[in-house]
Amino acid sequence: MKKRLKVYSFYPVIYPRWLFVVVLDKDFGRVNEEFYEYKTHNGLGVSGFEDGDVGTWYTVVHKRTHRKGSLIAIRPDSDGDDIGHECLHAIGGILNDVDVHYDINNLEPFTYMQGWAIKCTELAINKEKRRAKDEKRSIK
Repeated sequence: MKKRLKVYSFYPVIYPRWLFVVVLDKDFGRVNEEFYEYKTHNGLGVSGFEDGDVGTWYTVVHKRTHRKGSLIAIRPDSDGDDIGHECLHAIGGILNDVDVHYDINNLEPFTYMQGWAIKCTELAINKEKRRAKDEKRSIK
């Protein structure tokens, strides 16, 4: 029996949208087990993703909780470049969805969210690494 995909959920408090993070290094199609695209209610577009890729979907709904937000799918070995890149996409999706406008003269909403999203994503990666290590120990 396949284990349910672990979804890490974070709420920024200041904006009414969630940040979801899933940590996986293959089978991106699994995100469709837990999420659908908000506007179309269809599955998430995962064609073109290959094992080892990372990705972000701007406005999704978590099927079990019906919470709306942005989703980051990231590898457990992702570096700061990947994490920062995907977090910026997710932040843009959240701010766009709640009609918060930002530009070169008003970057504060964006920069506030950037640090928060990076910390959340790193936390999810670290928890997933610990979880995988614990599972290996329990098998022995």
